[in-house]
Amino acid sequence: PDDTVPTELGPLEEWQVTNRFLAGLLQGYPIESLEAHERAGDKVPPGNLGRAGLDRARLRASDLWTAATEVGYDPEQHEQFTGTVRVGSHTIDGLVTADPGASRVDMVTPSRLKGRQRLRAFVQVVFLSALDPHHPWQGLLIGRHLRGDKLRSVRIGPIRGDAELRREQAERLLAGLVALYVEGLTTPIPLPCETSFGWQRKIGGRRDGARKVAGQAWETDRFAPEAKDPANEFLFPHLGTMFALERSAFADYARRLWGPILPLLVEKSM
Repeated sequence: PDDTVPTELGPLEEWQVTNRFLAGLLQGYPIESLEAHERAGDKVPPGNLGRAGLDRARLRASDLWTAATEVGYDPEQHEQFTGTVRVGSHTIDGLVTADPGASRVDMVTPSRLKGRQRLRAFVQVVFLSALDPHHPWQGLLIGRHLRGDKLRSVRIGPIRGDAELRREQAERLLAGLVALYVEGLTTPIPLPCETSFGWQRKIGGRRDGARKVAGQAWETDRFAPEAKDPANEFLFPHLGTMFALERSAFADYARRLWGPILPLLVEKSM
C-alpha cells in the first residue's frame, strides 16, 4: 500500500470529487455539507492540502447545478417509464427516467459531452417517442465543452409531427439502430463511437476536415484513442490508422448510425 500523503488532487480525483458534489446537489444537499463530507473521508488530502482542487470541483459542480436549474431541471419531477416496443420481428424492452411535465430526458454531467452521451440520449428519446408518442419527448444534456472549461448544452429532438407520425418515425429510427445491432452480432463492424461521430459531423464539409477530427479520436486522443481500445485492436488489427479505417466500410456505418441523429441535435455554449 502507498503510505505517502497526497498534497493535491490529480485530474481524475478532481473529476470524481466534482461528480460527487454534483450528485449531492442533484439530491438536494447544500454544497457546504457536501464539502464537509468530502473532508471527513479519506479520498481527499487532509487539512488544507488539495484546497485548490476542491475549490475547482466545488465551482464546476455549482456551475453545472445552476445551469441545470435555469433550464428547468428538477429531479423530483422525474418518473420511470417502462415498456415494450415492437420493431419488425424484434422486441425492445426498456426503462427510461424522464420528466413527463417537460417531456424531457435530462442528463447533467461533469464530463465533456462526447458522442456516446448524445447517442444514449437519442436512443432514450426515440424509445420514449415510440412508447408514448403523445408527449413530444426531447433530450437535454448539460456538461463541459470538448475544449476548455465552458459549459455546453445539447438538445435532442423532439421528433416533429402529431402523435401517430412521431410513433412511426420513432419506430423507423429504432429499426435502423436494431439493424446495426443485429449486424454487429454476426460480424464485427468498424463503428467506433467517437471516431464515427466526429467523422459524420464534419463530412458535410471538406473530407480532409472530417478525416482530421475523426483521426484525433481514432489515433491521437491523449486520454483514450479508440484505435488502442483492446477490443478494436483485437477485432481490427489492420485498421490501426485513420487512413486504413477510412478505406474500410467505416464511412457507411458512420452514416447509418449518425445520419439520423445529427439533424435532431441543437448545441450551444452556456
